[in-house]
Amino acid sequence: FNIFINSLTNLEERDIAEYCRYLLILMFQTRDPRGGKGERAIFRYLLLKMYSLFPKTIELLIHYIPHFGCWRDLNDIALEIYGKPQFESLLNVIYNNFSEQLQTDKDNYDEWLKDKSKHHNLTLVAKWAVKEGSSVDKKIKMSRNFILKIF
Repeated sequence: FNIFINSLTNLEERDIAEYCRYLLILMFQTRDPRGGKGERAIFRYLLLKMYSLFPKTIELLIHYIPHFGCWRDLNDIALEIYGKPQFESLLNVIYNNFSEQLQTDKDNYDEWLKDKSKHHNLTLVAKWAVKEGSSVDKKIKMSRNFILKIF
């Protein structure tokens, strides 16, 4: 990875952006279990390396991870980066994504209860959201952050 990034230093800015775009596509295709390789660990490695170079870009792309993988990936990333100051902003983005999707799913479910003839999309976020008192929650206090953000 580092050799690839170092090889970009002599290129024009337009070319650097193009190669980095390819690397982001490769990263998501590496994770995609349906049309890609389905690799979790390599995806997390690439994501965190890319975050060290382009933190704002990766933060904007976090909400795509469940689409190309699953909500569990966000838990795995949170476990890996918890307690590391350079990743605090990324951890907050992960908490926000979980919290926002939980709220959206709750609202969609409430709407469905009112009118069952309409179709409302629900995700699997509730399945993968860290439960209070679980082993993951004991390590990274994720459920408390959900509660604070939602309520």
